[in-house]
Amino acid sequence: MALLDAYATIAQYRGALGDKATGADTAITAELLVMSRQLERKLWLSPGYFNASSASQARIFDGSGRDTLRLRDTDGMAYCLTTLDADGLAIDSDLDGSYDDYTLDFNDAWVRGLPENAAAHSEPFTAIQLRPLSAATLTTFPRLVGSVKITGTWGWTAVPQIITDLVIHRTHELRQGLVAGATQDYPAYDGAIPLQPKTLWLFREAERLWGRPLLAVR
Repeated sequence: MALLDAYATIAQYRGALGDKATGADTAITAELLVMSRQLERKLWLSPGYFNASSASQARIFDGSGRDTLRLRDTDGMAYCLTTLDADGLAIDSDLDGSYDDYTLDFNDAWVRGLPENAAAHSEPFTAIQLRPLSAATLTTFPRLVGSVKITGTWGWTAVPQIITDLVIHRTHELRQGLVAGATQDYPAYDGAIPLQPKTLWLFREAERLWGRPLLAVR
C-alpha cells in the first residue's frame, strides 16, 4: 500500500456492506480516498499517517528545547515513525543547514522511541526521547527552528481496523445522503449529514486514540 492510498479498498467496502454497497468501483474508490484525507485533517494527522512508507524519507521538525521531541509539525499535524535509519536523527545546532552537529540513532543507548514498547505491539513511535545517560553526547533537543531532521520509514505497518471501518461507514453514509438529496456536492467529514451511532462511536474511539490532545490551560 502506498503512503497516500485510501485506508479502505473497494473490496473491503463491498465486503463490509454487502448488497448495500451500490455504485461504480471508480466512484467509490475516489470517495474512500477523499474520506481518508478528511479523517486525517479532522484528527490532526499528517497525510498517509496510517499507511506505511515504502522507503526511507526525511522529515524536518523544530527542536523542542527538552529531552523529548513530539513528532508534530508547525501546523500541529502528527507523524509516526516506524524505523529510524542509521544516523537518522540529525541535529543542526548551529543552523548552517548541514545537520551534521549530532548524528544519532536507536543504537545509541540514550536515544529511544516513545511509546517505549510500541514496537512490541507493532505500533509506530510518536516521539523521540534523549535519555540523560553518562555516555550521552546530547540530552536535550536544541530549541531552534527546523533544527531536527529525522530519516526513516513512517506510518503504520497495517492500517488499524477501526480506521478502515470508520472510512467505510462514513463514506457509505455520505453516499446515501447524496442519493437522498443532500445539498453539498460531496459533504465534509462532519458536514450536513449526521454521523450514525456506529460511525460516531468509531470516530470517538479514533479521536481518543489518535486525536490532537487538548493543551492544558494555565
